[in-house]
Amino acid sequence: VGYTEFQDPLTPEGKPLASKKTGMIKFYNDCTGSCWNGIWGVPGSLSHTTGCISAATGWDFTGEEALKVGERVMNLERVCNVRNGLTRESDFDIGARLLQPPTEGRAKGMSIAPYLQGMIDEYYDYMGWDIKSGKPYRETLERLGLDEYVDSIW
Repeated sequence: VGYTEFQDPLTPEGKPLASKKTGMIKFYNDCTGSCWNGIWGVPGSLSHTTGCISAATGWDFTGEEALKVGERVMNLERVCNVRNGLTRESDFDIGARLLQPPTEGRAKGMSIAPYLQGMIDEYYDYMGWDIKSGKPYRETLERLGLDEYVDSIW
């Protein structure tokens, strides 16, 4: 998805976009049945899996289409969660343990807590979700061919 080297794990900058991008490829790989642990971070894995799909189906299936599949699944999952009561506040219910700073290691004394709200807002923006409710915007669902779900959440 365009990352040629690891980002600094101890900075919040860039994490919301990375979450979207890596989520798209992860959800796409889940759809193919590919072993996530076996291909995660392997250079060219996206072209390998899309090449396999093209060979098996006769389609000219591209990496861009594969990432759109992943994005569609991410949004469909969000629609299902919203329809079952998930709210923006639910995304902040992550448990106190995850907000506590580690007591040792490279991140000793550092917490995600001061950055969490801004990171979620930024992630929603990248995903095309309403910042106040966490719902995918009508335009997002329509762009992804998920028009039939718009009325069920709006």
